[in-house]
Amino acid sequence: MAAMNIGCLVALGLTIIPSVPAPQPLPQPPQQSPAAAATARALANAVDTSFALAALPGRDADWQTVDSLQPEPLEAQLDRTLHRQIGDFVEAWLREHGADAPAERLQEELQEELWWGSTTEEPPPRHWNSDVRCPLDGNVKLAVVRPDDDPGLLAVSWKTQLSHLSNGSLHVFTIGGGRVEPVLEWSAELAGWPEGDSPGVLPLPFGATDVLSDFGFRITGRDERGDFYVAAAWSEPSPSSSWGAVSWVLLASGSHPRSPRVLARGSDGAWQCYEDECYVLALEDDVVTLDYTGSGGELAVCNGFTSSGVQRAWRLVDAGADQQSVPGPVPFSFLSDWIDAPWRDARLWSARGWAMRRWHRLLRDVACQLERGRQWVDGCEATRREVLELVLLTEARDPLFFVFDSEDTLRLVEITPIMPAGKWHPEDECYPVPDEPATEPIVDAADER
Repeated sequence: MAAMNIGCLVALGLTIIPSVPAPQPLPQPPQQSPAAAATARALANAVDTSFALAALPGRDADWQTVDSLQPEPLEAQLDRTLHRQIGDFVEAWLREHGADAPAERLQEELQEELWWGSTTEEPPPRHWNSDVRCPLDGNVKLAVVRPDDDPGLLAVSWKTQLSHLSNGSLHVFTIGGGRVEPVLEWSAELAGWPEGDSPGVLPLPFGATDVLSDFGFRITGRDERGDFYVAAAWSEPSPSSSWGAVSWVLLASGSHPRSPRVLARGSDGAWQCYEDECYVLALEDDVVTLDYTGSGGELAVCNGFTSSGVQRAWRLVDAGADQQSVPGPVPFSFLSDWIDAPWRDARLWSARGWAMRRWHRLLRDVACQLERGRQWVDGCEATRREVLELVLLTEARDPLFFVFDSEDTLRLVEITPIMPAGKWHPEDECYPVPDEPATEPIVDAADER
């Protein structure tokens, strides 16, 4: 009887104890696609390198206390690594999200994700003892450009900020049908190949280039052969002078994105060369122009002008770049450039013939013995011809008169020791000028900020 009561109680107890459901497996996070995983991995690598850059000592030093604005070797190497990683991120992001959206939208979305430092809604994890969420935030500037006449070509450039200078890189992609293919790259790493070791058609005659500061570019659409061109420029200011350096390159696609064809390249001194205020690069139709203020010719320097406007121009033709020499825009700077130029260039700016060539040879030997004199025009409203007087610094102070045709573009048409016949107006009556030549180009007070 007791055994039966115990059994009843056990049975009753089993019936009043609620049943516990079996544990269920936790929900698995959604699986990333291979494209999304590649984008996240590339961005994480860039974030890691950016933290290493931010941790370097001495990045806040005053630029006025240093001898050179170029970065230290470790900073330059880390920044080059960061530029490669940003390039990997840009390519992976475009492959994941596509590149058919307008360029402005692509730029906003790329930059937002790059500044956030993560491809998810969560910020990247903290690094070491840093309170900064992501050093890329605000320190990387992106630009996305699509040529108006070629929607299947996309250029993406970015700039990073170093201790004193910025550094720029450029990647160009062909897009369409859901495909994104890199076709051209340019960066400080590629620009620094030593002479004789260039994969392009021309050797690069410069040594290592630490950064491409104040980097700018222009890109054409593809022609009927599928060729396109990139014009790029960058500069390096000086910590102790208004004189810096401007460099340029003209590129076309090569056998590999990292092996572009170098069609032209050069470098020159530039006056008033500051960050973002050193040169103007332009592309119109098939002509590339680069304007900056360079050193004056021998005639200009000997007359007290240490600098003058410089314009370099190239015409993009037949998968190449034909450089076009351009003299100064006013008679005196024009003549100074004409005297300094080799005859093969000077003859394009003046009347032909043996007499003009002989004058060119003679004036090269006496450029510093010529003093600027008066200047006349044939009309104050619609000038078609101008006369510039130079005086030979001898006891007799013999004058020379240079006659310019200015109806279309400035052109030297005659050199004579006698004032040419005609009705001439002194230029200073039409366009008042300072009595004495300036030792530096005149700067508007409104521009001195």
